[in-house]
Amino acid sequence: MKNDDHEVFLNGEKDIQTGALICTPDIFAKVYFLEKKRIKRRKNSSLLIRINLTQLNDSNLRKQFISKLSHKLRAGDVIASEEGNGVYILVYNIDISDFLIVVKRIIKLAATSGFKFDIEIDWEEISINNCTSPSKILCKL
Repeated sequence: MKNDDHEVFLNGEKDIQTGALICTPDIFAKVYFLEKKRIKRRKNSSLLIRINLTQLNDSNLRKQFISKLSHKLRAGDVIASEEGNGVYILVYNIDISDFLIVVKRIIKLAATSGFKFDIEIDWEEISINNCTSPSKILCKL
């Protein structure tokens, strides 16, 4: 197994994934709140990103895009898809200055994936200074 692979046990099934973990919105919310607790101890920051894939109404194409996106992110990052066109990404242990690197990867993937859709990106830093109130982005889940 490669260093960036991780085993996931969901619904009793073992799955080995490379890159970001793809999970349900319920699991994503639990991971998000755990990350907020870690941030209070470690005093670093993470990012919560919401991507709106407008005009991508085909659920199979959305799953393909999310799968490709997961390989562009790091093991330990987490992705969940909501009803409709929203995709949430938790990028752990990242400074706001590195946010543009992640956004560029998302935009490049969207531009080169062959899918026809518009993309909107919203984000929120999760840090010791911004860790007490629930995320306005996550409340949409």
